[in-house]
Amino acid sequence: MGFIKSSDVNESFNVWIPFHFLPAAESDDVRLMTKPESTTVNFLKEDIMKSGNKNNILYRLGIFLHLYADTYSHQDFKGFYDRYNLVELLDGVEHLSNKDKLKKLATEIIPGVLPMVMPFQ
Repeated sequence: MGFIKSSDVNESFNVWIPFHFLPAAESDDVRLMTKPESTTVNFLKEDIMKSGNKNNILYRLGIFLHLYADTYSHQDFKGFYDRYNLVELLDGVEHLSNKDKLKKLATEIIPGVLPMVMPFQ
């Protein structure tokens, strides 16, 4: 948490907010929170759709798609240090040793993921 508290405010406003935690800008209580399908996201989506085949359209589309996905993955968070962003760990978090984590990865997780990643083997 110390790193987050000491991070540069300019970095928050120049990088984290516009590219990862786009504010919904809809009402006072959620104005700075990231929300999927917000007014801000829809404005950017329409701008991309109207921009046609400009030279930089693929770059703009890629940036928008990243930002769009982040509105879901960072939903209800703000892009700067704020008490609102504090979360508590839930019960049920596994406290495994590194050896047991590797064993679980090798025996349970990877075998379940491999057929999705490499389906034609």
